[in-house]
Amino acid sequence: MFATAFGDLCACTFVESTFDVDVSTLHRFEQSHAVPDSLRRAVLKRQIEFLAGRVCAQQAIERLTGHKPASIPSQLDRAPNWPLGIVGAITHTTGYAAALVASATHYQGIGIDCEVVLSADNLKLQRHICVPNELEALQVAHRTWPPELLLTLVFSAKESLYKCLYPQVQKYFGFCAARVIALDSERHTFVIQLEQDLHANLRAHCRWTGHCIRRHHLLMTAILYAQEA
Repeated sequence: MFATAFGDLCACTFVESTFDVDVSTLHRFEQSHAVPDSLRRAVLKRQIEFLAGRVCAQQAIERLTGHKPASIPSQLDRAPNWPLGIVGAITHTTGYAAALVASATHYQGIGIDCEVVLSADNLKLQRHICVPNELEALQVAHRTWPPELLLTLVFSAKESLYKCLYPQVQKYFGFCAARVIALDSERHTFVIQLEQDLHANLRAHCRWTGHCIRRHHLLMTAILYAQEA
């Protein structure tokens, strides 16, 4: 679905999977990865999505390195515990999962996120997702984009940024920590900027150019934090 858009990112490997939420799918994924104890009582959908993401990550690492890890365990904060020398990110939603991995030689961090496009009824969530005037500025610049699609983009971009920076920051930071300041709908890119200091090397006004693409009812974003030359 998104492979053509994200599969050719420099020095990265992208793997995606679509699936049905049923018991047979759960059993199929369990052949490659066990449901962790913390999810044994979770609903079927949650278990399948978790496993689908981990299976994608295993396959991506194997394609990148030639070696398939036995598993992708979770750390105490639930973030994936990547093999030494690997950076990556996992995303999943109903019926879809994907992973993007790369060598730590090339990237300090990677973030991806896939979301079902919000409905117009969800615009009330703006106050929780956007910083002041963030959505309004994007609407002025992109009048052909429905506001709910722009809000989905902002939400997903910030989720991707969180996954990308968390390995360095090692603490939670919310949606107010960043602002999407630009969108190029022809190049399928956006620019996101920190609104506050997060780390000695991640100060307010640091910026990243991310990738975004929509397929049917889903929108995916990706942010890659390159190693300094």
